[in-house]
Amino acid sequence: GAWLVATSPVVLFMMMSPMSDVPVATFWAWSMYGCLRATNKSVTLGGVSAAIAILIRPNLAHVALVPALWLLIRDVHRLTGVSRFRRTGLFAVPVVIACFFIAGLNRHLCDVADAIADSHRPGRIRRLVGAGRVCYKSAPPDAGQRSAGWNVPRCRHPLRVLSKF
Repeated sequence: GAWLVATSPVVLFMMMSPMSDVPVATFWAWSMYGCLRATNKSVTLGGVSAAIAILIRPNLAHVALVPALWLLIRDVHRLTGVSRFRRTGLFAVPVVIACFFIAGLNRHLCDVADAIADSHRPGRIRRLVGAGRVCYKSAPPDAGQRSAGWNVPRCRHPLRVLSKF
């Protein structure tokens, strides 16, 4: 009986969240340690550690603001010229790359899920992405609405679509 419970998909799924806490805490600790040291190499490794932590738990991406702001404030007071922003940039580049990767992955997975869901639901708004434009096309359930212009796609540039939100 215990073997069935231990190998149950529900139990395994619920165990995934606590199991990711230890690696995430480790990578955030390495990130903070790298930011506390004064070399460019350690700050870069701190940014890579923060990026890995973000890839493991994307909901904690805002934690990267703490070491980034700390680096920025410390270097602005100690250094002069462009070198003030160098270490903050070295920390931020891997973090931003990780955030864009997670955003792209989420967009891809949501587009696939939307396409699967919309293929089974006529009458819903379908989002088609292609050739640098975003089209919203309505698929009416009957032919009477087609003559009213329901199936004419409205294409917009992606930046214009995003600026509306």
